[in-house]
Amino acid sequence: MTEELLQYIWKHQLYRPEKLITIQGDAVEVINPGCQNINSGPDFFNAKVKIGGIIWVGNVEVHLRSSDWYRHKHYDDEAYNNVILHVVLDADEIIIKTKNGNEIPSLLLHIHHSLVGEYNLLMKSQPMIACANHLSKMNSIEMTSWLERMIVLRLEDKYNHICNLLEDYDFNWGQVFFIMFSRAMGFGVNNDAFENVAKSIPFNYLLHHSDNLFQLEAVIMGQAGLLNQNIDDFYYNSLKSEYLFLKQKYSLTEPVGIKCRFLRLRPMNFPTIRLSQIACFIKKSGGVFENFIVNQGVDHLIEFLKLESADYWNTHYTFGNVSANSKAKILGLSSVRLLVVNVFVPFLFAYGKHLGRNDLQEKAIDLLQILPAEKNSILTKWEKYSYKKVSSSFESQGIIYLYNNFCIEKKCLSCAVGHKVLSKMVNFI
Repeated sequence: MTEELLQYIWKHQLYRPEKLITIQGDAVEVINPGCQNINSGPDFFNAKVKIGGIIWVGNVEVHLRSSDWYRHKHYDDEAYNNVILHVVLDADEIIIKTKNGNEIPSLLLHIHHSLVGEYNLLMKSQPMIACANHLSKMNSIEMTSWLERMIVLRLEDKYNHICNLLEDYDFNWGQVFFIMFSRAMGFGVNNDAFENVAKSIPFNYLLHHSDNLFQLEAVIMGQAGLLNQNIDDFYYNSLKSEYLFLKQKYSLTEPVGIKCRFLRLRPMNFPTIRLSQIACFIKKSGGVFENFIVNQGVDHLIEFLKLESADYWNTHYTFGNVSANSKAKILGLSSVRLLVVNVFVPFLFAYGKHLGRNDLQEKAIDLLQILPAEKNSILTKWEKYSYKKVSSSFESQGIIYLYNNFCIEKKCLSCAVGHKVLSKMVNFI
């Protein structure tokens, strides 16, 4: 048993109400358990309970043992003067007093043993999803509602991240979009490196060359540290020469730290190819993000994002090495959809929220409902245990957020699925 679980039980009233009696012998009726406090001070504010026939309104403190009141020095803290009830699992201390001298009644909570047992099983569970054996029993309406909540939390997290970037870059939306888009084009392995590159290039400088793919590629490749070698290749040396000129013109400083990685990547995902496609995106869009985020439907957006690298890369994957087959390097459909989900949707949501436009926020959510679900190990496991196919990005993104923010950290007490599992263990519910 943990104090967190005991607080959860009090909050959701998962106990036998007929056995609520203080250790002083007074019957207790919980009218309102109060609002849980996640900061310092009593665990629950504004509770309403009837003790011995008298209604009390105030705060509630929850401990495993009543002696924890003194161990945590609440007796010497004025913030606990308004505590009206001390909820405990073990009454090893009879008299509990506040700093102002008031004696607080202690309630010995009787917990259903099956609830504690199920909680311990969840915490000790080895599968990547602790409640895996219960997923197939979940009500579809409740599950949909919870995944909607996960999507909202995900978009709010992204919104806060975008707001932080905007503050760092003087509310330059183009710069922030360029940073987010570049990071996503790293597709995992090169995310940090590509983000560093984007942060090192003032976006306004790129706008001056948005009609010239060669110059865009020179700046981006150069800032990525890919033009600092001696290679016998005409295109490479032309890019290098152009970069050195633009670097001096704009007083650019090549970022230090994380470098682009080629190892264990499929050639189509080499940073040379992806960085060229970033340059292609800037040229196609003209650097005006509103044109393709706000005004375009999903089909047009997907077609627009099938980015093709510069012609040089039709016969190369790295500088100076000619590939056996000539092939246009075009961003694939699955990669395009990931960009829409991870960049365009959250950016559209944030832009709409910033402008106070609900229609743009709703459009962002609609995009997730239109796009099919991506494929990864998390979703494969989820489908295996829930026996339900994940059909849309709305569902898949909700599940991924749930897994990353609740399942990994075993926050079952804060999860609707975990609550359903635990509440079913109490025979009166």
